[in-house]
Amino acid sequence: MYKQVIFIGGSKLILDCINAFCEEEGHSGITVLFLDVERVESDSKRRLCEKFHIVYHPVKRKDLTDILAGIEDPSLVLSIMNHYILPPEVVKNQNLRIINLHHSSLPGHRGMNAGAWAIYYQETYSGITWHLVNEEVDKGQIIRVTKIPITEDMTAIMLLRKQNIAALRDFTELMDILLYGNETVYEQSEGTDYLHRVHDVPAGGKMDITWSGAQTSAFLRAMDFGVLQVFGKPSVTWEENTYYWKKYVIDRDETIKEDSFSIDEEKKIIVLKKSDGYNITLKSVFRPSKE
Repeated sequence: MYKQVIFIGGSKLILDCINAFCEEEGHSGITVLFLDVERVESDSKRRLCEKFHIVYHPVKRKDLTDILAGIEDPSLVLSIMNHYILPPEVVKNQNLRIINLHHSSLPGHRGMNAGAWAIYYQETYSGITWHLVNEEVDKGQIIRVTKIPITEDMTAIMLLRKQNIAALRDFTELMDILLYGNETVYEQSEGTDYLHRVHDVPAGGKMDITWSGAQTSAFLRAMDFGVLQVFGKPSVTWEENTYYWKKYVIDRDETIKEDSFSIDEEKKIIVLKKSDGYNITLKSVFRPSKE
């Protein structure tokens, strides 16, 4: 059994996982280190660390590398919502067993914001994967995959919430297995090998009015992280003007037989009717003041 467990990452999810781990009977004698890549101290982080006597470090990329590369005691490393790619000198440290949570069902979308990309490509499911870390991004041996169906009304933020619920549930089931190093692993099969970088945005964030209704719906929902605005604000261009919007509504109407596009600047709406049965309304539409 590992005597030191290192959590790397940020967000409420990692705090929930740390809390679940520390609350478990039999884990009280284990040193827990929290390397916070968000580097923003909060009351919830402070209370959690004080409650369980957790060693807490807000870390930049170089600090994270230096700490992990220098560890000499056998340690279990759990990377959860961690946006830093671990370099070779960390991955090659034989004292570390590094396990990562990835927000898609591997093999498939690797890298950042994977669930949103699955929505954009109109796939039928996404999910989460717990896997070992090797020197290729999200290519390590798989421990567990949990699939989550993508419904036709699911947005990126809705999927992310479901992924986080599944991740915490799986973690509570797996944590003792991981702690003792008893996990069963298997190699990833060949799959859709997309690798999404942090600055990649579906269609560059620009909606194309020639798309089908299904593709337009997928774009809008993939871009929709709510107030998080992970991909920034989407836009559409018409007659050399660029428009943004604050809300959108997607309805199905099988009576629509032809594509149409209309703008009502007084009502601040754009309406797209698509021959594949989609009636899409962009609301609170505006143009940047410089235009």
